[in-house]
Amino acid sequence: MTDALLFLLPLVDTESLLLRNDHTCRWPEGVLQRLLDAGFLQVTNDAATIRCPECGEHTEEVYCHDGDAGPPRFYIHCPVTWRVEIAPDARRQWRVSVQHLVETVSQTINLKGAPKELLAGRLWRMGRTLWNGTSRDVVFARGLLWDDSQQVRSAIARCSRPILVTSRQLKTKIPWRTAPAALSLDLIASMADRITLDVDEIIAVLGDESSNREASAIEVPTAEDLKLLVRRQIKAEQKTELTDEVYMQAYRQEGSMRKAAKFLTKQTGQLINKDKVQRAVDRLGGINACVDDQDSNSIVRGVASQCRDSRGNLLIKEITGN
Repeated sequence: MTDALLFLLPLVDTESLLLRNDHTCRWPEGVLQRLLDAGFLQVTNDAATIRCPECGEHTEEVYCHDGDAGPPRFYIHCPVTWRVEIAPDARRQWRVSVQHLVETVSQTINLKGAPKELLAGRLWRMGRTLWNGTSRDVVFARGLLWDDSQQVRSAIARCSRPILVTSRQLKTKIPWRTAPAALSLDLIASMADRITLDVDEIIAVLGDESSNREASAIEVPTAEDLKLLVRRQIKAEQKTELTDEVYMQAYRQEGSMRKAAKFLTKQTGQLINKDKVQRAVDRLGGINACVDDQDSNSIVRGVASQCRDSRGNLLIKEITGN
């Protein structure tokens, strides 16, 4: 039997969530009905516009002609054939019910707690699960590559050790500050009469998460991370001196001493030259230390949220004038 999710999941990450008859008419027999019976598709208003069934090269507004007898008839204008009659069924439309999909998958995984929408139409907490002795939030998100995806990523980051579920595997790298464990339904789920999950695949993905974290020797901070770090260090000071760790972070981010100096000058309002960055990097062991530092992950995370570094030293020092 054809896997109905193969036809549903690509629609989940579309903005409109709308499905038209000219799309479903090409599906294998029975797929549409199974998705309707499962509640993943819901009937919505008929389409006001439709692609021309004669030439397929334009979309036109549908107009209705009420005859003296019989049901109304529908037409569109076509520059080639002048007028094309449209079958009533051709105007049918359906909308994807992401909420019902989230609820169904949550029940299939047997998560604790009821699913809750965190961001309207974009992010849901599916429930909680215990993994390796730690309680973790399982969340479902859509639109992670849209222009406004930052708010979705920020909301995910506020969850407790999140496990992210998406409709399909993302091909484009997302600029996470700390990337969550990620599962995609196109790899772990299938649907004949009902949704089933590949437990072995789920365990494999989550099992790889800790290995991937350990294998990542350096987490290069994003420009947003650095800006946040600098702002936090100078926000309450009239005159400040950045610590060596910040210069090192800027060098990692920008890739050269000159670019790091330019970035920090812009963020602090102070004139910082490349020699100052060079001296700070040298004090921390030079460029080789930047590459080989095995504690860089904890530094990146720590300096973004604390006022002290891993050795307990203040990351910002007031210039005393001495």
